[in-house]
Amino acid sequence: MRTLEQCKAEVFRRSEEKIRKRKVVRRCVIAACLPLCLFMSFWAVMILPAMMPASADNAEKNGSPMELYDDTEKEFPTSTATVAVVIAGETHPVAGEDAFTAAAFLPELEYSPAKVCKCLPQFRVITDSGDYGIHLGEGYARCDRGQAKLTPEQITILQNLLYDAEPNYTTGQKIS
Repeated sequence: MRTLEQCKAEVFRRSEEKIRKRKVVRRCVIAACLPLCLFMSFWAVMILPAMMPASADNAEKNGSPMELYDDTEKEFPTSTATVAVVIAGETHPVAGEDAFTAAAFLPELEYSPAKVCKCLPQFRVITDSGDYGIHLGEGYARCDRGQAKLTPEQITILQNLLYDAEPNYTTGQKIS
């Protein structure tokens, strides 16, 4: 038969074994999670801010996105709706149904300064109501009030407008 001291020693030995096993499991969990936590913090600091749209404060500080493209004349007669397309610094006056439709819907879009992304417009559309940067691939229109998403129908109208402005344009050709 065992004495009381032997029973106590057995209980302490078993509890120490359990404590050692818990420590080993904790170390394994920390060793597995530490690289993941480091990667997530690196991603949050370096990659995530580059993916976010520009803030309204940043847009005000850096100026209007359209100020980068002030290389052409913006004066047009106001007696009729005038539309011009600026492609690679060259201004092409455009008339027709698509031009008047674009002149009608571009000022009516809901522009948001918080949604302005960092990509540059492919071309500009200048109307009596303002100057709009357009990117057909990203599907947006941009002006000094911010950026708005375009519907597929609006993109088609702007593609037709671009074709009217430069007939040699093909949809596969890159616009600079």
